[in-house]
This record gives sequence, structure tokens and C-alpha cells, in this order.
Amino acid sequence: MDTLLSLVANDDNLSQLAEGKTKVIYAIKSDQDHVLIRSKDQLTAFNAARKDQLQGKARIANNTTVNVFKFLDEIAKKCEMIPIEWVARRVATGSFLKRNPGVPQGYRFAEPKIETFFKDDENDDPQYSDEQIECAGFEYNGIKIGKSEINVMKRMTSVIFKALELWPQGDRRLQLDKQFYRDMKEVTAEALQQLISNYEKVMDLTADFSAPSRCRAVVIMGSPADKDHCSKIAAHCKLLGITPVIRISSAHKTTREALDIIAEYESDETPTVVIAVAGRSNGLGPVLAGNYTLPVINCPPVNESTVSTDIWSSLRMPSGMGCSTVLGADEAAMCAAKMMTSHDHMVYGRVLAAQLNTAIKLAKADRSCFGEKC
Repeated sequence: MDTLLSLVANDDNLSQLAEGKTKVIYAIKSDQDHVLIRSKDQLTAFNAARKDQLQGKARIANNTTVNVFKFLDEIAKKCEMIPIEWVARRVATGSFLKRNPGVPQGYRFAEPKIETFFKDDENDDPQYSDEQIECAGFEYNGIKIGKSEINVMKRMTSVIFKALELWPQGDRRLQLDKQFYRDMKEVTAEALQQLISNYEKVMDLTADFSAPSRCRAVVIMGSPADKDHCSKIAAHCKLLGITPVIRISSAHKTTREALDIIAEYESDETPTVVIAVAGRSNGLGPVLAGNYTLPVINCPPVNESTVSTDIWSSLRMPSGMGCSTVLGADEAAMCAAKMMTSHDHMVYGRVLAAQLNTAIKLAKADRSCFGEKC
């Protein structure tokens, strides 16, 4: 990284690849895998028909970009660009209203509304349908852009939008983008100052994107014999941004101690899920669920020879328990993560990413299978 920084510090090592309305992209000599992106202080609207210089915007936009890429695990590969702009909206406003008369200002889309536009400055980036994209015959890096690829990119756009969303409850009064700059009949110094203030708020908000997760899963087993199963659950919890804590206590043999353990975690303010691991007769999950308000997930370490008999102690419960039962370490962790998505945006983002990766794998498998006529 130090070598790369020293390279980009010298303009002689840079050659311009492209320039847009807000950024300039440079190739770096002796480094084929990275590019340098410089933000401009320029502010634009209506495909650059309106332009203003806003001192400090470049610094703020660059810091916001850095915050976002930290959150996305610094994924920034040098790629070929597909000349389609993917726009996600939570609320109907701006140009969407002009293209869709009759839709009221502030109409909220339950799922983000995805629109696509062909990148063509001379023709003001015309809106493109899925069919137009499919029939355009785009092919980049050996991949032909067809219906499957369009669906994947739509889903990817929606997931990234949800993970980065900073518009509380879709309330247009709380928006922090430049829509009011587009709406102004006349640009004033006061309005530009308000806009730079909005950009600074977004920069500060995105700085908290990568804050450590506050969510916790207490994985409690009834016997040390179940440690391997619990370790797998803990590993999957970590992948989803949940901090695992492994404890051992038996509801049958050390009931008071088992209850005391959970009391430790219920008394603080950390969002917590309990994952109970007990084979044979599962008393652990029901006892904990019946005595505490924390959500409890039963994940018995069953195998093919015992599942038909042991599973019933995790399924047939007295009334008032409210605990769930899942099979498999990965499913227990995912169940816990989904309980935590409203508490922690990091966990929410990782669940979204896991679902997206599954969808991409299935799309690739379907494309491969269809091509092979399986």
C-alpha cells in the first residue's frame, strides 16, 4: 500500500483514463490492478446543464466514498464498464415524477424501485428497458449481458442500496441528497452552504458504517460433548457479524447455574439471542425460553441415526415457550442474524450479502445447467 501511495503522489505516474461530471479516473504506471479516482469540487444537475463550484465537496465526497468502501470490504476491482446506470429509489421524487405523471411526491416503494439508463451524454442518458439492454448485445470480459445477468445486477443494485440507505423511514423531509439543488429555480450562496452541510452529515453518518457489531449470540450447550457443533455455530455467527459467546450448563443437572448464566446476558443492553444446543432430551432450550425474555433457538446436534427420536424434544413444547428449532449450525446462525437485523445495520448488510451471493450462485448454476441441457 505504501508503494502504491508513493506512485499516485507523483502526477508523472498517472495518465487520464476518463473524466466524468464529478470525478477523474487515472491509470497508474506499473500497476495494472488499480486506478486513482480524484473527486472534483464541481456540483452538477440535469446532466451537467447546471454546474456550480462548491469548495470542500471533493474532500467530503472522497471521505464518504472511503467510508462506503470500508463497509463493503474494500472491494474495488478494475473492470470493464457496462454503459448502463442503475438507479435505486425508495421514494418517488425528482425526475421519476416527471416520467410517471400521477404518482404523488413522496410515494414510498416497499422494495427499492430500480430504473436503468443508457450512458449517453449527447442524448441525456435515455431510460432503457430490460429488453433494450438484452437486445443491445453487450459483452464484457467474455460475459454476454442477457436476462440472467440483468436480473442479477438489478438485485445487486437493490441490495447495495438497502445496505447503504440513510433516509429514515423514507421521510422526504429528512433527505440529505442534492434533490433540493435540482429543485431550485435560482442557485444562491445560502443554498450551496446548506448543501455542503448535508454532504458533511452524510460523511459523518457513513463514518459509523463500519462500527463493530453490538449483537451477541450466547451459544449454550448441555454437555462438553457438543463443543464441535457449538464451534461451528460460533464460526457462522462471526461471518454474519454477530459476536458469539460459548457457555456450558445442563438444564437437567445444573438448572440454577444455567438460569444464572442467561441472567448475566439479559441484564445488560446488548441485543442478544440464545442458541441452545442439547441432544437426546432437550430441556435446555425450553427451560431458558420459559424463564427469560431473550429469544431462544434450539439447534440440537442430531445425526441421521438419532434425528427421528431426539428431534421431538425440541419440537413438542409446552405452551408459552416461543422458542424456535432449526437444524444445522449455519441455519442457527442465520436465524439469529435475522432476529438482529433491526438492531444492527452491519448484521443487516451481511444477511443481505449472504442472500445475494446465494442468488448469484443459483443464477450461475442455472446458466451452466441450461447451457449443458441438463
